Amino acid sequence: MQTEILIFKDGPLSFAIALSEIKEIINLRRLLQLPFSARFVLGLAKLRSTVVPVVSPYLLQGGRGRYASSVDYACIVEAVKMEAAIACEKIIGVQTVQMPKRVTTEIASQVEVEGKRVRLLNLRHTVTLASDSLMDERFSVSL
Repeated sequence: MQTEILIFKDGPLSFAIALSEIKEIINLRRLLQLPFSARFVLGLAKLRSTVVPVVSPYLLQGGRGRYASSVDYACIVEAVKMEAAIACEKIIGVQTVQMPKRVTTEIASQVEVEGKRVRLLNLRHTVTLASDSLMDERFSVSL
């Protein structure tokens, strides 16, 4: 099945999200840091009258050495009845690709774009991890 994907960088890695799964792309102006949250949750971003967790796919896959201040954009997605923002340091573009035939339970599966491998995010898994990490936190938020 052919699908359009948004390709972006987070840390040194390239990731992709199916365009049909992106509700909107926002410019991250301000990010509320959450002490004691999981490393891959960069903080909370204000989205109109609510806040959403900002997740770094690079850090979620075990990456190191990157700071939230370098993230300019986020893709707002919804999975498991929860909105989340996927951190995008640099948006590369949109491509049409052949989707993998099998559904993976991993954080990301591989797709090939112009001879290069890109990590296609499993949003259900990614958003569930973000949700679970925030459920343990008890805090009030004011942006």
